[in-house]
Amino acid sequence: MNIAELTLPEIDITSPAFAEDPFPQYREAIKQHWLARTAVGYVVLGFDDMRDLLLMDDKLDTPNKAITTLMGADDSTWGKWNNRFMLALSGDDHKRIRDVVAPTFTPRNAELHRPIMKDTVNGLLDDWAARDRFDFTEFASFFPISVMCRLIGAPVDIVPVIKDKLEAMGTGFSLNPDMLPALDDALEYMLDFVERLFEEREANPPQDARDKDLLDQLLEFTGHEDGLTRQEMIDLIVLLFGGGYDTSKNLLNMIVNILLDRPEDWKRLASDEQFAKAIINETLRYASVITTYRIAREEFVYRDLTVPEGTMLVFPLPLAGRDASIFSDPNGFDPGRKPEARHYAFGRGIHICLGQFIARVQIEVALPIIASRLPNLARDGEFGWRPFPGIWGPASLPVSTGNVS
Repeated sequence: MNIAELTLPEIDITSPAFAEDPFPQYREAIKQHWLARTAVGYVVLGFDDMRDLLLMDDKLDTPNKAITTLMGADDSTWGKWNNRFMLALSGDDHKRIRDVVAPTFTPRNAELHRPIMKDTVNGLLDDWAARDRFDFTEFASFFPISVMCRLIGAPVDIVPVIKDKLEAMGTGFSLNPDMLPALDDALEYMLDFVERLFEEREANPPQDARDKDLLDQLLEFTGHEDGLTRQEMIDLIVLLFGGGYDTSKNLLNMIVNILLDRPEDWKRLASDEQFAKAIINETLRYASVITTYRIAREEFVYRDLTVPEGTMLVFPLPLAGRDASIFSDPNGFDPGRKPEARHYAFGRGIHICLGQFIARVQIEVALPIIASRLPNLARDGEFGWRPFPGIWGPASLPVSTGNVS
């Protein structure tokens, strides 16, 4: 049967109500089918189905080029970048780039960055922990960018500007052409910023191999036959800033939002660094933050359904861990649960997140430090949610610290 002939539940994943609490609609929809319809395509609901389809890299592409065209952005700075950077590629081009740089982003190398991450979060808290109240999402937005700047030797005083540019870049999959001027401005700034970093480092390379940072390591992959072109490396650094910023800050926001209602877990976190890993793993199952998309490169059959060429499939990864056929008590948050299936909150297949280990380690580092330095953190007002498609999470999270003015 053709997928278009199915009688399917319909959900509006772009609505504010869905972003505020998507799980009731999900539970009702998955009772009817493992697929649902939405305005932007077919939503895959089943845990196993998301996993299986995301591994079908021979049949499915990322939809960057289709989205660029829908935005009317083919000739824009953002559109050209959106069509050429690593996540937009497949086949040999994608494999060549990923194979070159992947050894730099191993779990072991991510662990080597712990001292920088600890120093960064403590430095930020020297200011923020002294405040009576603040928006936690604002605090969280400074952390991953500050870490990345230090990893590549960029000046940290530029962080506020970069933060604003990355926020604009995060609207790229909004399908709203009105955002194109802001997207172009953000990309032009980031491309120029990274180009200047390259030029400065090439003019002043480290004299001692022990002084090499992440940027030096990546620069070694450019300018030779088996390496990357200069433009490919610049695009990669921009991607690392954008991907690391959105994913890390929103996952940190999601975790803190959950733990504000679980004071005993917050207290334990302050004195048990290993507990952070359990909290992160359960959050990635319970309410991760990334929704990703694929478009059918050609017609194919899955579970006796014909999926025509050009069909858009939506993978709401925050919903995958609520599949009651896979997880016991899926709507309960239990950091001590025994793993019943391995989550894939960072994706699957050839486009699995390159920076996932850096993202995990920096949150592992940050959580116990934040909990120990803000032991009385509490909600301090209403909060809102970011749109569900793309990178989900609290749009604001007002908190009080318990400090006395």
